Amino acid sequence: MSKLDEIAALPEHWDSYGAKKPDPLTLERVRRLLSLTKRCEPLVFPTVDGGLQIDWRDADDEWSLTVEPDGSTDVYLKGDL
Repeated sequence: MSKLDEIAALPEHWDSYGAKKPDPLTLERVRRLLSLTKRCEPLVFPTVDGGLQIDWRDADDEWSLTVEPDGSTDVYLKGDL
């Protein structure tokens, strides 16, 4: 069983403080996102601010992660994720 399967199996109030059960659509989006990172070699680019941008792309989806020198990050998702 994968970690995502374990998370998907969590019940309502799993933390004993009223936490919601993980949303099935959100879990599916994360599965697709992880699948994209496994099937596509990332493209890595420097940014003008000294950071790095990492892109994963295929015919249907695109995911970009920018990591700035101050540690901040930006994420861009395009497609059915």
